[in-house]
Amino acid sequence: MALETARAAQLEVTVATVARERDLADTLRVAMNEVGGKLDPDVVLETLTAAAQRLVGASRAWLVPPDESVGADVSGGGVTASADDQWTAAFIDADVPLASWLCMPLSVRAEPVSFLVLASDQTDAFGPAQVEILAAVIAQSMVAYENARLFSQVSQLATIDGLTQVANRRHFMEIAGHELAEARGGRQPLAVIMADIDHFKRINDTWGHQAGDDVIRTVAARLRDGIRDGDVVCRYGGEEFAVVLPDAGDAAPIVAERLRAAIAETPVDTVAGPLPVTISVGVAYLAATDSDVGTLLGRADECLYRAKHAGRNRVAIYPDDIPGVTVGVDSAA
Repeated sequence: MALETARAAQLEVTVATVARERDLADTLRVAMNEVGGKLDPDVVLETLTAAAQRLVGASRAWLVPPDESVGADVSGGGVTASADDQWTAAFIDADVPLASWLCMPLSVRAEPVSFLVLASDQTDAFGPAQVEILAAVIAQSMVAYENARLFSQVSQLATIDGLTQVANRRHFMEIAGHELAEARGGRQPLAVIMADIDHFKRINDTWGHQAGDDVIRTVAARLRDGIRDGDVVCRYGGEEFAVVLPDAGDAAPIVAERLRAAIAETPVDTVAGPLPVTISVGVAYLAATDSDVGTLLGRADECLYRAKHAGRNRVAIYPDDIPGVTVGVDSAA
């Protein structure tokens, strides 16, 4: 009977251990699924923080950027401390009664990403077991973080022009198509702007392609700085740019003239020194006859070339029947 009792007790311990391991494995699986399904690096870190807090039963959890850390050596894994440790003042609000905390480093390929800090109102709440669990979660989460970061980079490359860091043509056409559909649904007039750097070939031939790249970058930056948050500028091709202006009202010609002046007023700093640069600009409003974005941009392009033929460094407008805008007005410098 004693032997059977001992065996039963051992079996009970084994069953309890298996149950704990199963519950832990299930908890880890859920945490990994939550983290692994994210494609935004910041969201991965936020999800990891919430999952870590649940796993170890922490009262609070937050992330500390590497440049804000206290500087203790955490390269070996996790660091635990009591409430009177010198780190406490740096991380924990004195008004919140917390008795212990745990700090885990987050890194990708030896590059520090952040520190995960967890705090508890219980004394000695974190031990080697919690560190081991979090280390496993963090290791997998950092893989998900790196994948999300790579995905974001690839996504950015697919939508952003590498030289100017404004939208590329394909992404712009998607945005403009959406805005055109919204405008047809009853919003205020939609307008587009086409702009081209004057005598750009001469700049390249005289000062070199590196100076030409400097000019393109600066023009793109000035165009971006001269529009509203809801407007979008893109590098349409070569030295040509396009801007979509949702809810433009009758202000599109004013915006176009402001952009023209912003380029012409200040020489562009290049590897060859400051160079005077101007642009020619065409403006068109969405009309009932515009079947798609390409048609609308084509009319703006017609105005752009009219501005070129009229002497460059000017704005030509194709407003159709937009109230408050005079048809065919050329704004010279």
